[in-house]
Amino acid sequence: MNLAAALKATPKLNKGRVLKLAANQPAYRILVVDDRKENRDLIVQLLGSIGFEIEAANNGQEAIAIWQTWQPHLIWMDMRMPVINGYDATKEIRAREKNTTTNFRTVIIALTASAFEEQQASILAAGCDDLVRKPFREQVIFEKIAEYLQVRYIYAEENSQNPTNNNLENIQSSILDLRSAITLMPTQWVTELNQAAIEVDAERIFQLIEQIPQAHSVLAEKLANLVRSFCFDEIIDLTEENIKL
Repeated sequence: MNLAAALKATPKLNKGRVLKLAANQPAYRILVVDDRKENRDLIVQLLGSIGFEIEAANNGQEAIAIWQTWQPHLIWMDMRMPVINGYDATKEIRAREKNTTTNFRTVIIALTASAFEEQQASILAAGCDDLVRKPFREQVIFEKIAEYLQVRYIYAEENSQNPTNNNLENIQSSILDLRSAITLMPTQWVTELNQAAIEVDAERIFQLIEQIPQAHSVLAEKLANLVRSFCFDEIIDLTEENIKL
């Protein structure tokens, strides 16, 4: 599959939030590889919570070892990592697959912050089946898994009467609400939130969310949703507006 086809082939599920895996399916094994703990934990929590069997690795070397013994159906592979990067880990796994007898080929999807066309071509040339750019929405993660593994999900019913109202629109709505709600918090708190978002430090952001008073629980919920959807740039924009004030 060429790059253009890979990026256009993703089906749009638009069926609401994924609650769990549908019954009577294989036990799908998914490996998450990322050297940033907060990024790794978000995907592990997201996929584990709906019923996937999950393992995690800090770098390419660990990924190769886990692939060898665990034989995951799909790997989410960060491309920039220490020890062995995602490119070399993918190439090694593809080479070892030729000498391994299994009834399936592991799907490898790259996680990348790069928007450069030549780097995208290099990712596919290394042996990845597809790529997803950071930051990404949880719906994209589920869509890619469904595309390559033919997974079936159970969905929450849409709260809106408009069936095309998807997660992206919910995020945009959350951002509009947050513009006014975030002004209720102390300047120091907003500054720390801004710094945590710049560093893509989800763990620290969740610590700051815990400091939000119960009276502002809506703010806490909407902010947490942005973090789970990897919308760190949006959090940076929101906090910088308030810092300037």
